[in-house]
Amino acid sequence: MRFPFNKRRMKNIFSKGEKRNKPLPREVLLQSLIDKYGTNKEYTAHYLDHLLSHYKENPLYELYMEAELGSLKHGRELTTFLCQHFGNDHLFLNKECVDIGSSAGNLLIALVEQGAARAFGIEICEGRYQTALINMNGCLPEIKSKIHMVRDSIENEEITRIGQFDIILCTDVLEHVQDPPQAIKQICRLLKDDPDAFAYIRLRNFQHPQVVIHEPHYDLPAMVLLPAELSQPYYEACKPSDPIDFEALHWLSFYDYQALFKSFGKRLTFLGNIHPEPSCIDNVKNETQELTKAFDAFSERHHLVADLRKEIHRYINDYQSRMDSLIREYRSTGDRRLLETFYLNYVVWDIMMLITNGD
Repeated sequence: MRFPFNKRRMKNIFSKGEKRNKPLPREVLLQSLIDKYGTNKEYTAHYLDHLLSHYKENPLYELYMEAELGSLKHGRELTTFLCQHFGNDHLFLNKECVDIGSSAGNLLIALVEQGAARAFGIEICEGRYQTALINMNGCLPEIKSKIHMVRDSIENEEITRIGQFDIILCTDVLEHVQDPPQAIKQICRLLKDDPDAFAYIRLRNFQHPQVVIHEPHYDLPAMVLLPAELSQPYYEACKPSDPIDFEALHWLSFYDYQALFKSFGKRLTFLGNIHPEPSCIDNVKNETQELTKAFDAFSERHHLVADLRKEIHRYINDYQSRMDSLIREYRSTGDRRLLETFYLNYVVWDIMMLITNGD
């Protein structure tokens, strides 16, 4: 299960209110969730029962619910956003589309609603794959008939057996793969060799100071700065009593991804406006000052061993040194390109990437 931390959203969805605090009957709660999220009954019931069985006492259950059932709404928002970006209300009409890391398949539903001829989902997790099949089974026949799921890894050399696609979507996935270059190579192989074909990839910007302080999967400060061989023992030392799986392995920058796609003959651009102002430097630096303090307080609470703490401090110092070096270079030259580099490295919250054919 993948979701960004937001502790302010926690509230008791299983009771009628804070004062009465009486459990809602299952059928009443089920219908309220269907009304709120617009998801089908079969899938919503399956997830609700899973939540009640495994996470009812977990203080993050509301977050889990929002991340899971809210993904249909987010999928519709994403397809609408892309239509608006391209200035084409029929962007997905009759297109062959694939969603990499499709989880419960809600984005696939949104793609078919937008007119896709075929929406193919690739999901590596058996539990997520089975949930997607339940979700598809609860859809209207005209939607279900256009959706196809495969349980597989994007890193698999044989993944191209499913064909090539006009549009590839991949959101909040690449930080979880074992081998990022291999995953990117396979994405490039799945993309049709057509001037109108594109891939859209989005993931959290790991260099943003607030993402460094509040890692989006486990909320461990500075975790995104660490290589997998160091982040896993850090997670094991601090994990909660009811943990989610450790599966965030690699965090790359916008420029890292740009270089990797270029190595496979694809062009990667940032999907959005880049209008940085010099004031953004001071804003970021102010946020960065919280990092060492936040990590030290966290490590004290969790009694982190000295050697591990020292290693993590080294990565924090390297992160801050790289930022300071870029700032000094920009201020000494006034080169606008350096300010744009700073903006893409440290200011944007989400890295939104558009991949097309050609250098």
